[in-house]
Amino acid sequence: MLADTDQLKTWRCKAPGTTCYAFDILITRFGIATVGDIDGLTFRVGLSYGIEFLAGNDIGYYIHSKREFDEEAFRAAIVTGVCSRICKNTHDDDQWAALPERMRNDGGVGEAGRWDELRSLAKEQLAAIEYGEDGNDFWDSLNDRLYEADHVECVEQANQLMSEHHEVLGLGCDY
Repeated sequence: MLADTDQLKTWRCKAPGTTCYAFDILITRFGIATVGDIDGLTFRVGLSYGIEFLAGNDIGYYIHSKREFDEEAFRAAIVTGVCSRICKNTHDDDQWAALPERMRNDGGVGEAGRWDELRSLAKEQLAAIEYGEDGNDFWDSLNDRLYEADHVECVEQANQLMSEHHEVLGLGCDY
């Protein structure tokens, strides 16, 4: 502990013998802040909450509930992931060929309109494949996930969808 007064409590967090990934936690009457190598965080709660606020079980919920949901970034990540998955899946030339040429060339990155393009593509591909044929499982699952994604309204829902279905969406398991 660096300071412990009625107006300020401060801790330095670091491994002994190094300042790599070190940070300070400051608690004042007006708020709690962390500064240092872990990036900055500020909470509008003060001394009355204490260090228990940061160490308690509710901190994860508190932080996640305060994040704004960026729908455009969410959809862009899915479009990029799906296109990347299809383009890297070289053993299935039919899926790759199904992508519009501009999506094949840039991996689906860029324009916001790619979401609607990907949704239409998944529906068209699924409709063209009979049940039980090769490729049906992929396009069916992708179509279902994109439908779910259309109804995501917050960070928690996006996180759940992306982590549960990371394979079909072409995302890393910790996305």
